[in-house]
Amino acid sequence: MARDLAPLLAVLAVALFVVWPGPFGDELIGHPTGDLADHVWGTWWFGSSLLSGELPLRTAVTHLPDGGALWHPDPIGALLALPFLAFGPTVAWNTMLTLQLLVTGVLAYGMGRDVSGEPLGGVAAGITVVASPFLIGLLHSGLSEYVGLAAPVAFTWLLIRVFRGQSPAWLAGVALGVCGWQALYYPVFGALLALSMTLGHRSRLPQVATMLGVAALMTAPVALIAWSTLTDPAPAFTAAQAPGWELHRLPATDLMSWLRPGDWYHPDTPAFGNPGILHVNYVGWVVLALTGVALFRRRGLAREFPGTGLFALFALGPALSWNRTPLHLGPIPLVLPFAVLYWTPLDFVHHPYRIAAFVMPLAAVFAAIGTVALPKVLGVLAPGVLLAEFLLISPAPWPVATTAVAVSPQVLALEPGAILDWPPDATDANRRYLLAQTAHQQPVPYGINTFLPAKVRAVPVVDEALATIDVTAAARNRDVPGFVVEVDVEPSSSLAELGFSWLVLHPSEETGPAEAVFRRRLGPPQVDEDVIIWRLR
Repeated sequence: MARDLAPLLAVLAVALFVVWPGPFGDELIGHPTGDLADHVWGTWWFGSSLLSGELPLRTAVTHLPDGGALWHPDPIGALLALPFLAFGPTVAWNTMLTLQLLVTGVLAYGMGRDVSGEPLGGVAAGITVVASPFLIGLLHSGLSEYVGLAAPVAFTWLLIRVFRGQSPAWLAGVALGVCGWQALYYPVFGALLALSMTLGHRSRLPQVATMLGVAALMTAPVALIAWSTLTDPAPAFTAAQAPGWELHRLPATDLMSWLRPGDWYHPDTPAFGNPGILHVNYVGWVVLALTGVALFRRRGLAREFPGTGLFALFALGPALSWNRTPLHLGPIPLVLPFAVLYWTPLDFVHHPYRIAAFVMPLAAVFAAIGTVALPKVLGVLAPGVLLAEFLLISPAPWPVATTAVAVSPQVLALEPGAILDWPPDATDANRRYLLAQTAHQQPVPYGINTFLPAKVRAVPVVDEALATIDVTAAARNRDVPGFVVEVDVEPSSSLAELGFSWLVLHPSEETGPAEAVFRRRLGPPQVDEDVIIWRLR
């Protein structure tokens, strides 16, 4: 145990280094135009609802005037943040992410230590996961549910131990069930890993069946709850609003994305106009080299981990692509085994590149074994070289971007009442308004993937103000070019009738002629400083 203390602390130090200053910083970890605002808001809303004795299944503080059914996709992260909500959204969010990395680091170290037999292997495995470009890309994008790699690491470790006869199958099933609470894609990918590793070993199928059965029982409740909110007669957010890579737009995973260092991403979200979402699958050339060493120096390793080649094939996604170009055999695209999922009830997996959450723990196993198999001097240097490649050469944006929660003092001083912030902009400004709500805590019309609710757009004064901006550009979904807003409701007479108390104009957002519209239609504002505020009732 004493031999493990310093190496384990080294892994935890790397985890803190990746997110530094973490909970001690005054800005949120994540990029402002990614999914950060949605997830920070969801973390605050989920926890605040529980603290007030309500189930977080329906929002009445966003998507006004109607609100609607809503499920926060990261219940585990929200529960981790719950004890820190009193310190504000920034501390709660950053502390939650830091805790996720620390727990993941402990488990990854334990897994690497176990499979390699040496603390040095634990260090290599820990760094492979907690500093992985995949995880750093998730931190950048604000995708907190996927950041929770502790459950995938635990499942991968237990899966290995089950096949070695060292752990019961039901325990691995529990870990896979926790993956389901962490992110609904994760049990699918974990099941693919487990089934792949039965290749040539049919005797393992009963153990895998036990794992999948336990996981299904644990995951079913959260899956049903999430589905019920998406299909509710009055949803705040529907599955159709989630931009994804459906079957007709495949391939969604590119072979080059695993191998190409530097500033290269697929899907190329920066080219779409959104640098806040970055899908980074880069596995690293050092990891590949260590894997080669492991296979060469440890006889029988391929037989010990059967089916990893098949899982690697699943990790390439539904169709083969290189450098963003689908590969064909004549006129026929080279479809891969993952495509089968799109003809099953699992067709909700429209982000197949998230499978990297299980590739990285598996890569960590081989990195650990390969590091220990090196000559001692090279083995000691390997974790440092690995870390340098991840942070300095890979596509991962490090140091991770941060975002301030900016709220005007005049807004914080307003009496209770719903606020309409102006101008709406789905790509950028709406996210700032949503983050601001975690501070001022007044109801707003904005929310998950919502430009401006139809009933609000139909108010004559709003409709006139919208005519002063490029609505198509402002309303475009960050990942789906060409989105067009349509209003199909009866006109409303006033914002006050919809329940709004305040209209807050933000001149810093280039409001243009809209200010003149509001002054003419609403009269003199109550506040006319860095923000301009009208009382609506």
